[in-house]
Amino acid sequence: MKCIKCRTNNNRRDWNTNSGKCKKCGHHFVCEPGIGRYTSRKLTDQLFANAIAHISANNTLYFTVGQFEYFVARQLISDIKPRITESRKSRIKKINFNSCLSISLLLFSLYAILNVVTRLIITNVVFDLAILNVVTRLIITNVVFDLKFFLFLVTSLLSCTLNIKFSEDSSKYDEVRSERIQSNPNPTTQLIKDVLVIIIGVVFSQLLYYADKSSFFWLATAAILLGRYISIISMYLDDIIAGNRVVTTVTQQINNPGLYEKAAVKNSIDKWEKTNGVIEKLLRADTSRQTTRVITPNSDITAYSFDRLVVCDKDSIAQFLIANNFHFERNCAILSISGYPQNIFEITMQMLGRNPDLQVYALHDCSPQGVSLVYQLRTDAQWFRDSNVTIFDVGILPRQVFKSQKIWITRLKELALQAKSLPTEIQQSLNTEELKWLMEGNRVELESFQPQKLIQILNHSIATNQHLALDEQSLIIADQSTNTYLYAAENFG
Repeated sequence: MKCIKCRTNNNRRDWNTNSGKCKKCGHHFVCEPGIGRYTSRKLTDQLFANAIAHISANNTLYFTVGQFEYFVARQLISDIKPRITESRKSRIKKINFNSCLSISLLLFSLYAILNVVTRLIITNVVFDLAILNVVTRLIITNVVFDLKFFLFLVTSLLSCTLNIKFSEDSSKYDEVRSERIQSNPNPTTQLIKDVLVIIIGVVFSQLLYYADKSSFFWLATAAILLGRYISIISMYLDDIIAGNRVVTTVTQQINNPGLYEKAAVKNSIDKWEKTNGVIEKLLRADTSRQTTRVITPNSDITAYSFDRLVVCDKDSIAQFLIANNFHFERNCAILSISGYPQNIFEITMQMLGRNPDLQVYALHDCSPQGVSLVYQLRTDAQWFRDSNVTIFDVGILPRQVFKSQKIWITRLKELALQAKSLPTEIQQSLNTEELKWLMEGNRVELESFQPQKLIQILNHSIATNQHLALDEQSLIIADQSTNTYLYAAENFG
């Protein structure tokens, strides 16, 4: 990290050895090496100094804390689009032991019948048409009541019962059931697979039946595995019959880029001013509101009016425009929707009321609160509820964001809730795509634009709409009865 005083390079070891000071001149560093380590660049004193010079246009423009945070963060990161990650959590109801056991008994009955039929086929009994002879052969050969077969069924049924009992309070088997249902949304497909496995089990068990006595161990193992498998099938069938399908909860985690960097910049501003002096053109947020003492100007001044009024949805933007003398350059008054500056608000509104041809320009964030600005101006008695004044919605509007490239979008859950509770009149003024965009919690702040760029955009908007007849193609009539217009630029800036 390079010292901004003597231009000497200092590494992390130098920073630690000299307690955060330059190893050559002793100048105290503001930024700690490693801040911004999760990005392609690091926040350094030199980057901080360059940012101050650039955003203020070499100390000629005032800027807000928010503008500075956005500007520096943009230097540190390349991807400014919000990223959404989804986490899925599956929940499934507990099994019904009695129901599953009943299904298991039916399955074992089916399994026993298949075994008997298979044994009859093997011993050629089914091909003998003499019924009496068939019964005799069954008794003589002990096909049905074979001891080994009986023990096999008992062992398998016991394994099945214990497995169902164990799975009642087992999250492991909940996962097995959940996986079966999710991976096989069509029950028929899964059941066909299960039947095939049972048939294979029948054939395999027949081979073990006819083996010698040493096969008892493998026969017992097969019985235990078969019991566990039938228990899983019975739970799956019970889920289908009872409708205990998996309930999947999807949780969205919104990751807005630049939060770490913006926080680091905000924390570094006070440190910078203590070390390097006050940042002359920085408009501090805690001084954005002036004293509430009402100023009474000379009567000669109040006799005049303004050609136009710029209303901002935030005090910080109004403060920014006033500090940069935008009101002098455009012969316009600048106020915020909250009534900033409070000490001249009432007298300014009186002066504006003297101009029957007043034009009002609404400048706002692209957010639920921002798109409500024109509606508030039209319906609030403090503003223009009973007036036929012309209002231009300069933006930012969602349709302008759609056409813009590299615009900084943030997404917050609380903004999505605000968008869903917008008045019907405001929702009707937006198209379906715009309303959907807002209801997703998206937002674009005016402070994400550099000071010089934001002033240029507002200047262009006023120049374009100064006379309606000159450029009517750039306007959309939002409400002809109230002279409300939307500035129809394809993008904002």
